[in-house]
Amino acid sequence: MHFCPTWRLRTITIDFELGVSNVFTKHYPSVIVRGCLFHFGQSLFRKSFAALSLLPLNHMLQGLQCLTSTRPEYPNIQGFLDYYHNTYGPFSKFPPHMYNLYRNITPRTINYLEGRHSRMKKHEQALASIARIRDDMGAPTPKHRKNKVVTDECLMKLWKRYDNGRIDITSFLKAAGLRYFQHPSRS
Repeated sequence: MHFCPTWRLRTITIDFELGVSNVFTKHYPSVIVRGCLFHFGQSLFRKSFAALSLLPLNHMLQGLQCLTSTRPEYPNIQGFLDYYHNTYGPFSKFPPHMYNLYRNITPRTINYLEGRHSRMKKHEQALASIARIRDDMGAPTPKHRKNKVVTDECLMKLWKRYDNGRIDITSFLKAAGLRYFQHPSRS
């Protein structure tokens, strides 16, 4: 893979696309890959919105008000806020009670189910699929990975600090957004 033999690329700034980062790291190891500050800020802001789901249900509106009052001045930020309100607001398609995960340490994603469905698709025969479904019925959810256990422990401590009044709602949202939504967690 070559760009142009006359280019002397030393540094590239990307918008946090892992695929782009991997290409440069693998094929152009001498090029310094940096993330765009603008996209970094947007990402952190969005992660704080995801952390709203980890607040007690009756604190979510206050958390939303904190985030919107301290919003960064990015282009299209109002579009994001409108989308959030229309999709996840109190009177939306998916109201807060549907995605509130306060004090929920059970699997919060459906990744393990998607994995099972993927395995079933590979076995087209109906009888084999039925047998696999029977095997899965009542089966315990898979064990958590070590990083998931650590993340859950950190989240429990964060909830405790918030419940005891040791951190305010804004600090909770920032910490939970950075810690919990940094890497996709597999349940």
